[in-house]
Amino acid sequence: MGTKEDSVAGIFSYKVFKDKKFCEIKGEGKVNFNDSLNAMIALVKDPDFQPDFAILADIKDLDYHPTYDELMSLKDRLVFLKHNFKNKIALVTSDKLFVIVEVVTVFSRIAGIKINSFTKMEKAQSWLAEK
Repeated sequence: MGTKEDSVAGIFSYKVFKDKKFCEIKGEGKVNFNDSLNAMIALVKDPDFQPDFAILADIKDLDYHPTYDELMSLKDRLVFLKHNFKNKIALVTSDKLFVIVEVVTVFSRIAGIKINSFTKMEKAQSWLAEK
């Protein structure tokens, strides 16, 4: 009840829990810039997703090696869409990709998005639960 599941390009899948105002995203496999961008757009266009939903994105199994320009473009798109992301966004990534993900999160926080990156799921969940 109140749960919807969908996927984007077979790489990203997400579940929207309307009753909990929460969204889980799972990303795995080889991904490129357009796949990442399309995943963001698909989520915000989903009629079950609302801007006040918290987001937990498990992206530790992604294989992505973006250029600096791609990172800044992802950040720019996230900032452009920030009116769709009014609650917290927790990104759980691998140790290997943490620094890359952290670049996007730092610049996104500067732009006013409540986003943080983690390497441990438990820490991400705790942060999301904080008021």
